[in-house]
Amino acid sequence: MSPKLSLFLASFISLFLELLLIRWVPSQLRVIAYYGNLMLLSSFLGLGCGAMLARRKLHLSRFFAPLLCALVIAIAALKGIRFHQGPDEFRFLFTVGTSSTTVPIVVIFALNALLFLPLGEIIGTYFSQIAPLQAYTWDLGGAITGTVLFGLFSYSWFSPIFGFVLAMIGFMVFCASRRQMVWNALLFTITLLALMIRLESAGLWSPYNLITIREVEPNGTLKPASVPRENIGTLRDPPFYIVQVNGDFYMMNGTVDLRRYTKGARAAELNEQYMLPHKLRPAAKSVLVVGSGGGVDVEAVVLSGAVHVDAL
Repeated sequence: MSPKLSLFLASFISLFLELLLIRWVPSQLRVIAYYGNLMLLSSFLGLGCGAMLARRKLHLSRFFAPLLCALVIAIAALKGIRFHQGPDEFRFLFTVGTSSTTVPIVVIFALNALLFLPLGEIIGTYFSQIAPLQAYTWDLGGAITGTVLFGLFSYSWFSPIFGFVLAMIGFMVFCASRRQMVWNALLFTITLLALMIRLESAGLWSPYNLITIREVEPNGTLKPASVPRENIGTLRDPPFYIVQVNGDFYMMNGTVDLRRYTKGARAAELNEQYMLPHKLRPAAKSVLVVGSGGGVDVEAVVLSGAVHVDAL
């Protein structure tokens, strides 16, 4: 393949993979979601350092597959650990403890920066073989194409698995020998297996986040739910559902109509909470709900006797 097309492909993979990791990693490690630029800065650091090292001809491309595998396995391992924020940290719904969340932040930053070193070296190598203005043209063309394709993929709610497969297939072009190609294929397979082991089967990938829905069982435990129960509108003692974004609580949905429950402390507690505004301002006939969420506020308005409701 010509140097221009190779530069285009390397830039394409770099931007596509960078955006893919920015979307995927926070869904696996909640603490990373608090630092929106962590993956971006580490990716740029790796690309820049790799480009500067291109003149040394270290052949860093042979380390791309091992580093990608190491990053995915590290995230899979860290996902099972419950980190506590230290005394100098404060995050919503995080348990306070003596341990700090610095370790996963530093580990992921370092591994991600190292992952982009080989891609930076490839880009730097081809930059030296092409006239500067043409090199920038092919480089920006690949970067823009990777960004646009990722945007289209995200809009269609694609799973990151497909994105990783695309990046892996694209990188196989840069294998210097058949032996390296086989070695990369083996490591990429291990990486995909690690991804699939930690895959949230009931999750939905929005253009931005991983969304999961859990049904709250009578004993308080949560079980995955992809669709609500049949006849949920007329079901006696209907369940509550919790919507999670990137594994974190986002909202709880369910009816607060106590007539539909034989007994239920949770329903009574929520009923008292959502009906409070209508006890302070009873018999309102026209109501505006600002921030209607999943619709529980709207139901409370209707149960209170309103005849016209605007939900925003």
